Amino acid sequence: MLSMYLHDRAHSLTFRLIGGLFRVEAGEVEQAWKTASPTLKGREFIIDLTGVTALDAGGQESLRRLAEQGARFITASEFTELAAREASGRTPEALPVPRVGRWRRWVCFAVGCCRAAGWALSMSLPCVKRIQRLW
Repeated sequence: MLSMYLHDRAHSLTFRLIGGLFRVEAGEVEQAWKTASPTLKGREFIIDLTGVTALDAGGQESLRRLAEQGARFITASEFTELAAREASGRTPEALPVPRVGRWRRWVCFAVGCCRAAGWALSMSLPCVKRIQRLW
């Protein structure tokens, strides 16, 4: 199953694809491109493949046709980079690998502790729903 999100910006139109890109879904992506292409007016057309998890020959063929229309690809893994390179014949733009800093690790730890404390409180107090409403 494929989810497609369109991000319409002043300088670009981005199709963000999440899930498997197979023949049927690829046809839907191409139809969305045909519908949106008259509104481009010189803007860049970008296909974000960072969320694509699977691809078949029909999906690859669709990416090739979109690349011929001037689409640029954004990738985040070797799998999507290979698919984009085969479709367009050029190296796609790769997103940087996110780094988790100390602050982010501390926030994740604090959120985990708060969830554990909330669970313990809900188990020990039968009136916790009323307290949450008042809080």
